[in-house]
Amino acid sequence: MVKSLQEVRCCVTLQTYFIVKTLFHHYKVETSRKKD
Repeated sequence: MVKSLQEVRCCVTLQTYFIVKTLFHHYKVETSRKKD
């Protein structure tokens, strides 16, 4: 059940993208809250 290196890399890249996206969203929400 070993996937090809390209598949694994694609999967990891997608997961990283979503994590960064979520963190960035929370960061923006927090900074906008502090302004008020």
